[in-house]
Amino acid sequence: MIAKGYLRTITSSPIDDCEGYDKPSSKLSNPSSLVSLSNSYDGPPSTDRPIPSWDKPSWVAAHPTEPGLIAATNEVTDGKVHLFRYLKDGKLKLLESVGTDGEDPAHLAVLEDEIVVGNYSSGNLLSIPLSTSAPHLGSVSPSIQLTGSGPNKSRQSSPHPHQIFPYKGRLYVPDLGSDRVIQYEKKDGQWVEVGDIKSHEPGAGPRHVQIHDEILYVIEELTNTLSAYSLSDGKHIASLSTLPSPPPNLTVSSSTTGSSPTPSSAAPEGAPSALPLLAAELLLVTHPEPLLFATNRNETHPEGDSITIFSPIKDGNTDAFKLVNSVRTGLNHARGAAFGGDKDKWLIVGGADKGGVKIFERDGKDLRPVVGIAGVIAPTGFLWGVASPSPIPVSAMSSVHPRWGRPLDDYVGSYDLAAAKKRIDITSTMKAEAEESISQVVRLAGPSQYPDPEGTKVVTLQVLESILNLSMCPQTYHYFADPPLISGCLKLMGTVEADNRMSPFSYEYGYLCFKIIVLAIGTNILLRTENLDMTIANMESDTNTELILILSGHVSRAIKSEIEIGNAGQLCSWVLGWVRVQDRRQLQLTHLMLRSDILLLLNMLWDDRHFFLKTYMMTHSPGLSGVMFVLWRYLYSNSIFVESLPSENLAIPFCEILWRYFLVATTDQLESLVYINNDVQLSSKADQWTDSSKHVTLDDLRIVLQAYTGRMSLVDSPTYLSFEINAILVLLNFVTQIMQPGVEFLLPPLIGNTLDRIWEIINNKKEDDQETIIGIGRVFGLIGRYAVLDLVETLAGRDLPDMVARAMIVLEPYSTKASESYMYGVLGKHDGIILAA
Repeated sequence: MIAKGYLRTITSSPIDDCEGYDKPSSKLSNPSSLVSLSNSYDGPPSTDRPIPSWDKPSWVAAHPTEPGLIAATNEVTDGKVHLFRYLKDGKLKLLESVGTDGEDPAHLAVLEDEIVVGNYSSGNLLSIPLSTSAPHLGSVSPSIQLTGSGPNKSRQSSPHPHQIFPYKGRLYVPDLGSDRVIQYEKKDGQWVEVGDIKSHEPGAGPRHVQIHDEILYVIEELTNTLSAYSLSDGKHIASLSTLPSPPPNLTVSSSTTGSSPTPSSAAPEGAPSALPLLAAELLLVTHPEPLLFATNRNETHPEGDSITIFSPIKDGNTDAFKLVNSVRTGLNHARGAAFGGDKDKWLIVGGADKGGVKIFERDGKDLRPVVGIAGVIAPTGFLWGVASPSPIPVSAMSSVHPRWGRPLDDYVGSYDLAAAKKRIDITSTMKAEAEESISQVVRLAGPSQYPDPEGTKVVTLQVLESILNLSMCPQTYHYFADPPLISGCLKLMGTVEADNRMSPFSYEYGYLCFKIIVLAIGTNILLRTENLDMTIANMESDTNTELILILSGHVSRAIKSEIEIGNAGQLCSWVLGWVRVQDRRQLQLTHLMLRSDILLLLNMLWDDRHFFLKTYMMTHSPGLSGVMFVLWRYLYSNSIFVESLPSENLAIPFCEILWRYFLVATTDQLESLVYINNDVQLSSKADQWTDSSKHVTLDDLRIVLQAYTGRMSLVDSPTYLSFEINAILVLLNFVTQIMQPGVEFLLPPLIGNTLDRIWEIINNKKEDDQETIIGIGRVFGLIGRYAVLDLVETLAGRDLPDMVARAMIVLEPYSTKASESYMYGVLGKHDGIILAA
């Protein structure tokens, strides 16, 4: 696979070679050099042919879902934005250009349907409508003028937006001039300032930002610092120098390209000394561990400017925020830098003074120089990942999606146990914001699977997060007891795609939609069964347990009670508003969910079952007993409704989703899940799954086996108690029926952990527990299908002969009666071992 990068350069020297692009008009003049870099993943990048650009280009960025569309700026008095198309023959074609309504546009962000530009000298922002089809650039709205100033009068007399950083539906704009990072949110189609985070040290001059684990990291140009701020409240956490060792007396090359250096003496009294133009770029990588990379400028070191590497704050531990490495670049005025390649393997850096480009190979926090390009004049910015003019599948892109947020591997770490334990006080402002957010989602509710596109655009990640804030306070859980909230979130969840299919768990947006759905279903069930007040009281009194775990436990017990009362029949469906039951006060309940929405939910979980399981393996999320109950009752709705009957084949995806969730369910969920599983085993539904074709890829199978092995491991937590023999049988049967070649290396730990649990059951069982012994025999039968030579050592290590002997001794003599437990259901169709003495 080829990954190409484009680098912008500042120069006024024209070049004659225009072969690298197709210019349809003469609107632009004075072309300078735009250099194409290419690399294979098998080796480092190398130079390619030059491609022309224009006077003082400053920033370049690609469209988030169609990387063949590339935008760039000219940092000149009459600012311009140019849009290119990357063609099949490797050329760039200029499509359209538009003015930025300001001076010296230093940065731009390309969103899904607009380009947002920051004009440095005039201190304003401009939004340019963008379409992936012609005409591409629409009529611009009035620009947004920033306000404010800072104590350094030579650099901060007026606003200077230096970056546009999209994150979860908001724009974060570091304003070097006003000493703050401004937050913008879209309301009624316009970007509106909704808050800011002020620099801890006046005169710091914020330049660029990154966000990791809800902490804002700001590289501050005028004080050469990297500062961390809480994203939620803007509080300063810590600051570090960006320099490997700050020099006592700094000098600057007089030939520095770009803004004039500001000597320390220019800083006003009371402001920190402003070191001249040092801190520059800030980058974040997450593999194999999160790290921040900062570039420094004009250190006048014989080995060039440095890149300093920092570990971020981890789980609230500020001591983790520290310098971990530094590397000399051999460049002067190291301004622009960008990561590219598989797992950010390559780092490209440019020296804006005296020119030159260096490319480094990254190994964790270490950088090794591999290529140097001396002939590039004043490079300022780089772009990777436009190897093909065709749209790149979204699932293959590692960057944050402008609408859907972080991809799965990046967002799951933010929803761990520590996050689940968090409680907050909901202020009146937060409550009003959440109420407005809920109303925006509820407007999308209804029978149509395809919601109004304009209505979905206003529901950003920030909107979903404001709703989920309500789940961190017991007094605000009643807000989730709103059935249309479920329908609206389902419609939004269905908008998330990867590889041209619905894949809600591929991105944080879809996961948050599902999380709200789970909370809303559970809260509504508790309200209808008159258990909500008790649950909230439990939340208030038990401050040591996660709120979502308390909610999930109560939901599971309420469902178990209703199944027992209704004998697993249609009487259970009164909770959904489908039937009326005597002696129930809520006789006029509205439908909890539309049946079309239930079908949509089942289809989405089935289509995205791989990422569904992976997400629940890696996050601490609310229990799904309520969701499973709703899906289960939908399978029986044909006896209640005569129109739009559900297909009998829906039992196949339901069974698999149920068992996949069984692999990661907390212990409190098993009370209700066992009843639901009993029903599908006793009926023909489990048989339908058994007789169906198995749709599982090798990667998916590995995730399933890892989930099973992990669940069978010993855990010292009341949240995940060991399974009983019946549950082990159901899951082992599921796992063995989807087995295929290519996962042999996962079998020894799988079988070993299973046998460990069997030993535990034998040691804890009562005398004459015939059902358990028969279950153990069936486990041996299932394991026996894969008892190949590679497993002999594993079986011997678990004292298998002793286990068999022990089981034979505790079984009542001469008893050969088979268990009648319908938990075995489908297992009875396969050969097992029934032990008798």
